[in-house]
Amino acid sequence: MIFKSMFFLDRYQRIFSSLPSFGLDLSDKSVKFAYLEGSHPYEVADFGEVAIPDGLVESSEVTSKEKLSSFLKDVFSKRRMPKYVVASLPEERGFVRTIQLPVMPEEEIRSAVQWEIEANIPIPLNESLFDIEVLPRSDKIDHLDINVAAVPKSLAESYAEVFSQVGFVPIAFELESQAVARSVVPSYLSSKGAYVLCDLGATRTSITIFASGAIRFTASRAISSDGLTEELSKAFRIDFKLAEQKKREVGLGGQGEGRSIFEILLPTLKILAKEIGDAVEFYHSHASHVHAESKITQVYLCGGGANLTGLPHFLSRELGVQVERANPWVNILAWPPREVPPLEYHASLGYVTALGLALRGASFSIA
Repeated sequence: MIFKSMFFLDRYQRIFSSLPSFGLDLSDKSVKFAYLEGSHPYEVADFGEVAIPDGLVESSEVTSKEKLSSFLKDVFSKRRMPKYVVASLPEERGFVRTIQLPVMPEEEIRSAVQWEIEANIPIPLNESLFDIEVLPRSDKIDHLDINVAAVPKSLAESYAEVFSQVGFVPIAFELESQAVARSVVPSYLSSKGAYVLCDLGATRTSITIFASGAIRFTASRAISSDGLTEELSKAFRIDFKLAEQKKREVGLGGQGEGRSIFEILLPTLKILAKEIGDAVEFYHSHASHVHAESKITQVYLCGGGANLTGLPHFLSRELGVQVERANPWVNILAWPPREVPPLEYHASLGYVTALGLALRGASFSIA
C-alpha cells in the first residue's frame, strides 16, 4: 500500500520506477534515513540519524515548515542523496481497516471503496488521502476483502511541502507499520503465518498484526523507550544517559541491579504485555472474518527499546508465544550474511522504518 503525495501522480510512476530514491523517517525527535542501491542483496549506500531541535515537530505535527526545511537542508547538504524520497507518516495519525465489497471489476473498486470510507475511517473523505490493497481471495469466498489505509490530507501535504522546500520529491508516503512489516517480516514468510510487530520507539509503541501478507491491525500506545529510561533515572537518581546505559547493559532480572531494574519497570512492562495480548485477542476474534491465518506464531520486537536486555524473555513468558528481536537486514542482505552489516545490529533495530522505506524505494528503482 502506498500513499500518493500531491506529487505522486499515476502518469509519473513509470518515470519514477527508473530513478533511485531513499527512505526517510521523520519523527518528533529525529530524522533517520537509509539509501539502498542495486538489487537483492542490496548495498547500503548511506544511512544516518540526526536529532531534531525541540519544537519543530510536536505530536507528529510540523510546527514550523520553514525552520524544519532549513534544518533538513543543512543535514543533507553534504550528502549525495537522490532527490526522490519514500517517506513515513506517523502511525498514530493513520488508519488501516479491512472492508468487504461484492466481487467487481478491478477498475470499479477504488470508487466503490469511497462509499465505505466514512463509515469505517474517522476522517471525512474530502479531508483524507487513502490507498487500497485488494487481498488475495479463493474461489470459496464470495466477496472482496480490501485493506484501506488513510491519513489526513493536511498532514501528508505539510510533510510533502517541507520535503519540497528541501529539494526532495516525495514519490510515496507510507505509514510506519507498512515500512516496518516490509523490513522485519522475512520475505519467504510474508504471504503466510501471522505475526505481531512491536516497535518500541523513543516516544511511543506501535503494535501491528501482519498476517497472510497484509496488515490486519494497528495500534499506537504511549509506552516508550525514553519513558522506561525516565523511570530508571528517577528511581536511581541518575541522569538520563546513565539510566539508558543501565537499561541496555544490565537489563531485567537476575540479582542486584538487574533485579531492581526489573521491579522498577515491571508495572509498565505488564501494561505493554497486556496491550500486545489485547491486540492478539482482538485479531484472533476477527481472523476468520478477514480470511487470514488464525494463530499468532511470533512476536518481533524492534525499535530502540527492543534493546532492553531480558525483554524478549519477559514478554514471551507473559504472552505464551515466541518473542524475539527482529532482524532488520533479513530482506536486504544475503542470508546467511556474507558480510557484516554496515550498521551495528542493536543500532539497526531503531532503523527498521527507514530501512523498510528504503526497500520500497529500491523496488521503484528496479521495477
